[in-house]
Amino acid sequence: MFPKISLWLVGISIFIIFTALYLGFSWLSLQISSPQKPQVIQVLARIEVAKQRIYLEVPQTPEQEAQGLMYRTIIPRSRGILFEFDPPQTIEFSMQNIFVPVDTIFLRNTEIQQIQIAVPICNEVNCPIYSSKVKVDQMIQLQARRTLELGLKIGDRLPIEFLDLDTKTFRRS
Repeated sequence: MFPKISLWLVGISIFIIFTALYLGFSWLSLQISSPQKPQVIQVLARIEVAKQRIYLEVPQTPEQEAQGLMYRTIIPRSRGILFEFDPPQTIEFSMQNIFVPVDTIFLRNTEIQQIQIAVPICNEVNCPIYSSKVKVDQMIQLQARRTLELGLKIGDRLPIEFLDLDTKTFRRS
């Protein structure tokens, strides 16, 4: 009535079925427990350093500013993020939920006040706090070690051009 199937073939079939189920459920649990997705922030500024343009995302809301580069797995060489502070202040930040190391450049009136190179990621609950040691009005974060490649140093001027949304051109403010 039933064709004879070798015990070996039945064993392999059961193994394949259970493996597929295990992998399927593992994938599903990763999808359910995965962190938030990175946000998309509009590019509204750029800098030009060493004949290279870097386009900067500029958060427009407190929520965008709070999330910043969280949950990103890559920061392209030609991209970064610009935070602005009015009035100038001492800035504190942590790397919690930021999955790639970054260089942080602290500016006051377009002059570089401090650079932190390759600030490490943090997978802990209590992450270290990093700080500008002086009051600044802007902070830029780039791909780790990018400031070294660009030859940036304290005291350099880093003029930022902002996108004029009416004309779609970049202008210094």
